[in-house]
Amino acid sequence: MKMSPLRRLDDMRISERILLQPHRSQERPEEAPPRDQQQQDRNSYTSTNSSCRDMASVAVTKASMRDRNPFRTANTVGKSDRHKIRKFSPDDISSFYHEASALKTVSRLPPLRDHAPKVIKADPLSGVLVLSYPRLHWAPLLQRVEASAFGLETLLELKLKLCSYIEVLYRNGVAYRVKQDCVYPVKKASGKWALYLGGWQDVGFYPHRSQLKSARLKELKTEQLDGIERFFALLCTRATATAESGVMKGAKGQGKG
Repeated sequence: MKMSPLRRLDDMRISERILLQPHRSQERPEEAPPRDQQQQDRNSYTSTNSSCRDMASVAVTKASMRDRNPFRTANTVGKSDRHKIRKFSPDDISSFYHEASALKTVSRLPPLRDHAPKVIKADPLSGVLVLSYPRLHWAPLLQRVEASAFGLETLLELKLKLCSYIEVLYRNGVAYRVKQDCVYPVKKASGKWALYLGGWQDVGFYPHRSQLKSARLKELKTEQLDGIERFFALLCTRATATAESGVMKGAKGQGKG
């Protein structure tokens, strides 16, 4: 069923109220790093994954190209974030409200606020949306599996994390769609892995409480969870093949020696 014009207008008004609400973070402000560390951070390298760039997106800060190997590390690089400007046409203002409102909601969810872009500015009059991203090596999960970065145990852990992210998002009316080339593994200071979610251009947003238990939202969530199962089945197959290939190469090398 198509949404009625009155319901669409009501959703946009609710989204606009969400955008106007101030962002309240429960985290303590971080202390400024020493000047030497800041200089080191500025010289750190980053790379971006072009598959998730929107045609209307313009990078405000450019990633350094000093090191082009995306598999060397997956740690965050530097303290400062980079910003991206997205410009929406007047005919696509509903997409502006969906993406901005969804990300604004995510920023208030403790389990996910560090796993998605943050809204710096949202101007519905000009259709300009400014997003903040951490400085990461943007290598998708599939590429890292092919580079022998993960074993089966780690992949299972990441799958459970991604499923838990989806549960939290859909419970709060954020209909995020998982894309294979927009799920990025990030190594935390503790040594454990987390996932950063990109590709929010076609996110759905359901602001009404009555919509949270709707059949449509449940259907979308089930589709995402099923897609995650298929995606990680592929990842496990790739990881096993990569590991077996490495063992065979090692055995051949020992035979020649």
